[in-house]
Amino acid sequence: MKWEQYLKQEVLDPLGMKDTTFWPNEEQMTRLAKGYQLKDGAEPREVANVQVAWPLSLHSRFAEAGGGLYSTANDMYKFGRMIANRGYGVESRILSEKVMREWFAKQTPEGVPNKYSFGMDVDPEKGRIGHGGAWRTNLSVDWKNGTLRVYVVQVESPNTASRKHFDDFVAAAEKKLARAPVEWTDGLDLPVEGRAFPLAELARPYDRLPIAHSNELTSSVWWLMQEPAGEAFRFRTASKRLRVQYLLGAKPLSSPHNPATNKSGVDVYQKTAKGWQYVPAPFPQTQPLENGCCWEVAIEPGAETLVYLPTYNLFESIRFGVEPGTTIEPLKAPSAKPVVIYGTSITQGGCGSRPGMAWPAVVGREANVEVVNLGFSGSGCMELVLAKHLANIDASLYVLDNICNMSPELTEQRFEPFLRYLREKRPTTPIVVTKNAWCHYPTKKRNLELMQETVAKLRKEDAAKWAKVTFAGLDPAYDDEDFTVDGLHLADYGMMTVGRLFAKEFLAVLEKEPKREFRRFG
Repeated sequence: MKWEQYLKQEVLDPLGMKDTTFWPNEEQMTRLAKGYQLKDGAEPREVANVQVAWPLSLHSRFAEAGGGLYSTANDMYKFGRMIANRGYGVESRILSEKVMREWFAKQTPEGVPNKYSFGMDVDPEKGRIGHGGAWRTNLSVDWKNGTLRVYVVQVESPNTASRKHFDDFVAAAEKKLARAPVEWTDGLDLPVEGRAFPLAELARPYDRLPIAHSNELTSSVWWLMQEPAGEAFRFRTASKRLRVQYLLGAKPLSSPHNPATNKSGVDVYQKTAKGWQYVPAPFPQTQPLENGCCWEVAIEPGAETLVYLPTYNLFESIRFGVEPGTTIEPLKAPSAKPVVIYGTSITQGGCGSRPGMAWPAVVGREANVEVVNLGFSGSGCMELVLAKHLANIDASLYVLDNICNMSPELTEQRFEPFLRYLREKRPTTPIVVTKNAWCHYPTKKRNLELMQETVAKLRKEDAAKWAKVTFAGLDPAYDDEDFTVDGLHLADYGMMTVGRLFAKEFLAVLEKEPKREFRRFG
């Protein structure tokens, strides 16, 4: 494969850089920017680019790496965003971690004044990488200050007038876009609470399931596991304000019964003398796929802080800004082993008002435990591959919250094999099956009966082996119409009630467990 074909297939197309090419087509030629030459005291003069052979659309022309690629500001931004995200695009990793390390490393020897990596100016100490062209167009990423700059300029550079013109342009742009100074920390440099698998095993940094066995997942689970429901950052900072900037994928911000604050919002909590308190924050009002959501809130300096990620949107990146002179101190998860909850759209967070209102998040705060949320909307159907994934997490407790996605036929087919596999791989870990009493459909009640019958049968086989499989939740006779937004998905009232109840019941199970050493994933 030729280099230009490889570049298009592996980098340009996955990033959606549709206007980046060595050979502009007829339509693109109508948008080709003109070049200008500036001289002191003279009007700008239009000049042609003689560095490449014309016509530009001629494919026999060599795909020249130095100055032969044509692009747009929007495409350059997509490329720069991939650099800023350390090799990750919106849907997948574009460049490997090894390639990115080499790219960010200074390749020129000591004594050479210019610091170059592979085709880029680089300053590893200051966290900067970028490159400027002969016509002053420039792309640069500054991790320390949290900026990505793309300057698209078509001015011939080797004279004083053009240099001053460019410097004035940059100064004006910097002044217009200037904000209060902050110290940025990328989410990739912080531990992610609720992420059960090591980063090296994931296709994207906030995926909830690893690459392994991905060919066995249903298409819906494959998509939903890219939504970071339940994942959070726990830290402390001396800063009085917290700035959050994050990028989402291509999904709509909201759905008919799932608000943007929950589906696409980032939620902040701080621990006070009264317990965990919600910190009111702005919510996404426009699709931030290209430019990202960025907002700032006042916080209590030194307080333990939790930042929950969106429940139902594809997620690309996040970073946190604090006042100069302060830092973000990552904090350990509150429990040695996580509670792992596998279930449905309700588990995933549907349809509370915010990510922190999802009942698994409520359990985490109320019980002071780390929670791994493996809820998959409409897709918690107990395929055996999910039992494999659960078994690969060294959990303190497994919670199976699947009743609302199962039919009686599926329950009869899958519940027992799922339990047997999980018990074989994790013979001593408690397993709790939820009742979902608010779900009033007859088939769902039948699912619960079948699950209870299965557990009773297994206990007759071996009482000791299956003693730690129990049921939890509200009694099936419980009835409160205000629990849900649609007769099934929990509203905030339902989320809080169920979450607090489960927190007590899960703690009661965990308190019976002996204390022992363990190995944590992630």
